[in-house]
Amino acid sequence: MSLLKKVTLTACCTILAAIPLDIALSSPTSSSTYQSSCSKISVSGATLSASCRRKNGKFKSTSILIRGIENNDGNLSYFRSTSPSTYQSSCSKISVSGATLSASCRRKNGKFKSTSILIRGIENNDGNLSYL
Repeated sequence: MSLLKKVTLTACCTILAAIPLDIALSSPTSSSTYQSSCSKISVSGATLSASCRRKNGKFKSTSILIRGIENNDGNLSYFRSTSPSTYQSSCSKISVSGATLSASCRRKNGKFKSTSILIRGIENNDGNLSYL
């Protein structure tokens, strides 16, 4: 390997090592704002759907996959903000009210527990649900 390649590789590794892992693995921190300009908000599994107001005042049907929420022993919680949600595989009675996701989720002991979580980081971008 040439000296230039070794220096470049070393520099890249040094830069990557300096990036905190919790940035990539952290949960969304921004509050969702879509609920203030969208109606007919619903959820099916991990898909959030709504009719959202566009800048021209007309409404548009839109949907988005909710990211990063899992069932943690009967509690909805964030795990990785960029990963697909997994809660829908062990939760039932999934519903949404505004930006609050609610469900009945299976615990490790097999019993179900009612739980809810604030959906974070989703906005209405001219009639389209999108992440901030």
